[in-house]
Amino acid sequence: RRVGTVTGPLDMPAGVDRLAGFTKALGSAFREDLVENGDFTQLCGEAATERLLARVPDLDGLFAASDLMALGALAALRRAGRRVPEDVALIGFDDNEFATTADPPLTTMRQDFHELGQDIMIAVQAAFDRSTTADAIRHLHPEEAIFTFWDYFRKHWERNAGLRIDHLLLNGEL
Repeated sequence: RRVGTVTGPLDMPAGVDRLAGFTKALGSAFREDLVENGDFTQLCGEAATERLLARVPDLDGLFAASDLMALGALAALRRAGRRVPEDVALIGFDDNEFATTADPPLTTMRQDFHELGQDIMIAVQAAFDRSTTADAIRHLHPEEAIFTFWDYFRKHWERNAGLRIDHLLLNGEL
């Protein structure tokens, strides 16, 4: 099997984490030559997929780290005469509304922002509750959203409650 990926930016936690998940899921079937770096845009997804197809024209599957890149990949696959899903399995990430309007509709992975928000609040509570140990904190997905929310809450508490928070605990690590 020849399953490739178009990553997100590798200087962002979301890009790094999605590539790590892809690598882990494939295990021994992971191939470094089937990885193209991307930037979460449709044009990048298209160009990266063209580069992958130039190296591996008989690609069986493709994971795009965003739905926008999956749309670009779909265009590149179509131009190369490859049909989705008949010839190439294609999956995106983000569960954007437009994924259902693509032709064919995209298979996509959903992020549960409600659960992510709960996880962030558990970490915030743990920062205030010294009796809570790192082991009691549920696994957090270190997506960029955590740091965005964290920065908002940290600034809010410093401004409104006079509290200074220097770090966020993720998976028991600072």
